[in-house]
Amino acid sequence: MPVACGMNGEVDMVKVKIENILKTDLKRNLKKMCKAVVVPLAVLALSGCGSGGKMSIPDVAKIDSVMVTAEEKAVIHEDREWIEELSQAAEHSELTSRQSVNDTPMTDDYIKVELITGEDSDTIYLYKAGSSYYAERPYEGIYKIEEDLYDFVLDGE
Repeated sequence: MPVACGMNGEVDMVKVKIENILKTDLKRNLKKMCKAVVVPLAVLALSGCGSGGKMSIPDVAKIDSVMVTAEEKAVIHEDREWIEELSQAAEHSELTSRQSVNDTPMTDDYIKVELITGEDSDTIYLYKAGSSYYAERPYEGIYKIEEDLYDFVLDGE
């Protein structure tokens, strides 16, 4: 931009400097606003979008049987009451921020629970880590569960 001589040239330079300062401030403020919006949205997404993050399992009426495998021993449950109790206990699960990125949990000591619906099955792994209990749905999520659910499934096998 050509600079003119005299008072008009100095005024033009001041205008250019003010415009540059305003542009810089605008960019800085936009970055702050984006962070103020993006961070809370990310937290909501990781926490299950505010839906409570409960573990979904097939409708109880559609579950024909449940096969529980622990320590190389498998037991099949077809009792409707047992299946309903399992479903009700699963409703108390809470989605964690941990991700499931494997076919099986990253522990050797787990209980495999297969919910069998017709020709399909839905697999959930239950395990203890530290003093907490978890249910992991491969590639879907890891849920914190109550010890009662873990014990219920383990006692029933």
